[in-house]
Amino acid sequence: MFTDIVGYTALMGSDEKKAFEVLRTNRNIQKPLIKKFRGKWLKEMGDGILASFDTATYAVRCAGEIQAQAKNQGIELRIGIHTGEVVFEGNDVLGDGVNVASRLEELTEAGSIYVSGAVYKDIKNKEGIITEFIEEKTLKNVDEPVKVYRVECDEVEVEPITEEKQKTSSTKVLYYILAGLIIIIVGGLIWYKIPNKPVGEIEKSIAVLPFYDDSPNKDNEYFCNGMLEELLDRLQKINELKVKSRSSVEKYRSTDRDIYIIRNELDVGYLVEGSVRKSGDDLRITAQLIDANTGDHLWSEVYDGKYTEQIFEFQSDLAKKIASSLNAIITPKEEKRIEQKPTTNMAAYDLQLKGNASIQNYYFTFDTLDLNRAYNLFDQAQKIDPDNVIGLGGKGRVHELKGNYDSALYYFDLLIEKRSEEPGGYHAKGFLLGTHMGQADEGIKLLRKAIQLNPNNPWILLGMGQIYLYGKEDYVTALKYFQKALEAGQDSNHPIYNNIGIAFLSLAEYSKAEKYFRLALKYADNTTQECIYSRVISNIFNLQGEFNKAEHFLDSICFIMNCKSECNRGKFYILFNQKDFEGANEIYNKLIESENTFDVGDSVTIAYIFKKLNKENESNEILKRCEKSIENRLVNNPSLPRKAWLYMNLSSINLILNEKEEALSFLTEAVRCYSNIILGLEVVPEFEELQDQPEFKALLKQVQDEKAALRVQVKEMEEQGELDL
Repeated sequence: MFTDIVGYTALMGSDEKKAFEVLRTNRNIQKPLIKKFRGKWLKEMGDGILASFDTATYAVRCAGEIQAQAKNQGIELRIGIHTGEVVFEGNDVLGDGVNVASRLEELTEAGSIYVSGAVYKDIKNKEGIITEFIEEKTLKNVDEPVKVYRVECDEVEVEPITEEKQKTSSTKVLYYILAGLIIIIVGGLIWYKIPNKPVGEIEKSIAVLPFYDDSPNKDNEYFCNGMLEELLDRLQKINELKVKSRSSVEKYRSTDRDIYIIRNELDVGYLVEGSVRKSGDDLRITAQLIDANTGDHLWSEVYDGKYTEQIFEFQSDLAKKIASSLNAIITPKEEKRIEQKPTTNMAAYDLQLKGNASIQNYYFTFDTLDLNRAYNLFDQAQKIDPDNVIGLGGKGRVHELKGNYDSALYYFDLLIEKRSEEPGGYHAKGFLLGTHMGQADEGIKLLRKAIQLNPNNPWILLGMGQIYLYGKEDYVTALKYFQKALEAGQDSNHPIYNNIGIAFLSLAEYSKAEKYFRLALKYADNTTQECIYSRVISNIFNLQGEFNKAEHFLDSICFIMNCKSECNRGKFYILFNQKDFEGANEIYNKLIESENTFDVGDSVTIAYIFKKLNKENESNEILKRCEKSIENRLVNNPSLPRKAWLYMNLSSINLILNEKEEALSFLTEAVRCYSNIILGLEVVPEFEELQDQPEFKALLKQVQDEKAALRVQVKEMEEQGELDL
């Protein structure tokens, strides 16, 4: 379903806020109705929506309810419906099904539904559907004239889809030509992207979809996630396979999308889907391998028994059978690692899975209660099974997320000691040393060991790139490792795109940075991440002095997503950089009312605003607190980028206090730690007083020249094919 809201373009020009409210309301109307009438939401494009249905009758009844609800909300739509052939060719969806429907929409009166003669034949005798012949029309790029009918519908109850029906329908695929597909087009022609790789190139690529919780009380999602992680871990140990990461497949949890759509979006040859039914110690796990090109179910495996360590054998056998089906060779060393059991104590294992679930939840909430809960669960697992290694890694991870780096290292060292042939300990310790503790060379050494043990793990490759990016400021090598992470099959993994965006931002390649942050936004797992990426994109415009563009982007996001806090923070800095200190102060007060917290950098900026608004006492109090906080943090040996950020804030504090020499000294130290810190300061108000200083100009020119040389190097590598992101 591709929606054209009548007058939407004009509304955008006159009242942007109202336009986005209409867009959101339209989406909220259509999604549940498409599902109600057993349709598939295929694509959204601007104010357009593409959907498919099993029958013409369902399509027409759905369109009728959409129009009725839209009119109740004061929204006018045009809807055109046609039954016809659809052809998938290269990156496009073509054929009469799309073309005729799009042409019908152009003829449709506002608030009406027009259908073709082909649809009319299927619905003419259906109860509650009223038809009226309009005309026979010759449509552009259509050989034969098309009879056009207007339809109206009475409301008819539709049998809801059960979960079992949803699961069955999700596996239906018709490939290349979909005869009889019902397409509703409201607005115009839709182009749907599908991969252009030949099947041979993707035959050893696979995605494991989130396992479905079929338990009576639906309270075992943590175990479903554990099954997903265990299977992914085993598959990623097989060098010949390209395996999608968990973050790539997370959006398909509880989805009813057709297999061919998932295949197109993930660009893989095979899919694994499964379910878990757990009640007490009784456990049933099903898994099936699907050829994503045809939709055929190649085989299925079932574990039906007790919650014992036999499930680890099932997971290992499953991974080996998948590899065999994909003609992937497993080396003896890989097979040994695949068969290794994480524990023999199932009570400890269950606690570990719950601990992992709490850490995952932390990434949604950023609530330290989730970390405390995770630590307690890992600790209980360790007490039950002292030799358990996953609990060690989990406890170390919690300490790392809390900033307790020495404690984290203690657990990572124990992990390496107990599992010296596994990459996890080397990866965790190396990443911590290289990105957070200023020991890049040692971190790289440990990551090399991890890559040697598991060269196909995208997270390890990503971690190595991050050490080069943040610990060494070696952007070229960082980009090479990010490319390797993408080549490992994780091309819809938002953390990789995020770091590529940071690398290009560090090179002052703003258009490329924007491109990759938009990709990170597209593939984000949750609203929190979406909001953060949106603010970063706005900041890219802000850095370039494109304040109107930055504000417009934030407005467009704020009305679509629930990003009020991040949007207000973004607008705060847009107004600040434009020297609208009164406006920035108003937004600051809104943030305070919403109980937002502020880091040192935010607080220094607020102190500058207060000084400009003649609130000297408040400004000085904030500066004293900030200075003390920065001094304490510098003692804790932070990473070089973090040190640079702290020194830059000390420079800002001294500028506010009219201590220019001290400010220059701290800024020089900041650039020494991490040169990128100076980029963009030309548009920051408190650094205006340094703009004419020879030392500032020299620092800025030095960094700009370095970045220019690196941009040339990256461009040459791209032209020679050495770098192909």
